Order: sequence, then structure tokens, then C-alpha cells
Amino acid sequence: MDIPFEIEKGDFVLRALVYSWRKHSWRLVYDCRIQSGVFYPRDDQAVSVKGEFYWHLHRSQDIILAFDTDNSVFRWIDFPRRNQYSTPVEVSLISGGIKDSLACSVFPNNGSTTLTIDIWVLDESGAGVCSGESWTKLLTIPFLGTLHQVFTWGDKVMINGKRDRHHLIYDPIILSFF
Repeated sequence: MDIPFEIEKGDFVLRALVYSWRKHSWRLVYDCRIQSGVFYPRDDQAVSVKGEFYWHLHRSQDIILAFDTDNSVFRWIDFPRRNQYSTPVEVSLISGGIKDSLACSVFPNNGSTTLTIDIWVLDESGAGVCSGESWTKLLTIPFLGTLHQVFTWGDKVMINGKRDRHHLIYDPIILSFF
């Protein structure tokens, strides 16, 4: 995905170019303007799950821009609703997804080192897309330390964080760190 900036208009232009191995050529899939200050990327890298790419963007709230490579279509997906939490929270996409589904982590951003990290997965049916209803809370991880990133490797949830200067791996089967 290419997001050039047009200085004279103050807008970003969103374009997806898809390469065809059969035709040995590039094809412009989508081209639209995004007003600067309305959306901006939260992370440098896209998350890929089952042939779709996902970018964490921010406007008045965090939102996900999804690109389906099979159908060459963009769509918007809301994160799980934040109003169910009593304190301000951060959301972040989980690199690698979980069990072939897009996943995200939700955790307090109040500066506390005592955290509970909620892991959410997107419903496969796509029902409720852009309504937040298609997210299911998979598990809650108690965490004491400094959190940097959550990602997966196989069926393990990897916590890139530190507790007593050690990196942590969480096993969702036995519900503990090792």
C-alpha cells in the first residue's frame, strides 16, 4: 500500500497496487483521498492474516483498514468497544493473528505496571463489521511488568514486555507464563 502526501492539498492519497504474475504488470486497485489529520497510521507495519492486510489507523478513535487481496477490496473494521472498560485503554493489532483470525490486545494506558491484557479475535463470519459486535474476547492475561508488544507464535501468545528483566511467553492452554 502506498500513501503519498500531496503537499499542495494537505491530503494523503491511498493507493493499492497489485502485481499480477500472469500478466507481469501492476494494477491500481484503489485511489482515494484521506484528509491529513483525519487518519494517520499507528504502526509502521501491516498485520497479515489469511491473505488480508490490516493497518491500525487513528482518527477520532482507533480503527482498522483492511485490504482483501483475493477480492482487491478495502473495508473498515472497528476495534472492540472501549466503553466497556472503566479506565482509558490502548488497543493494538496482534502480529500473526490467532488461529487464522485477526486479533488485538486491549490494555490500560494509565501508566500502571499492573495490567490485565484482554485478547480479542474477529469473528470469521464478518457479521457486525464496523459495529464492533464481531469481536469475541478470547482470554484475559494477568500481567505485572512493562508491556511493549503482544504477538503470536503457533498457539502461544508472546508478550514483548519485561518483568524482572525477563521476556515472557504466555500459554493460553494452561493459562500461565513460562
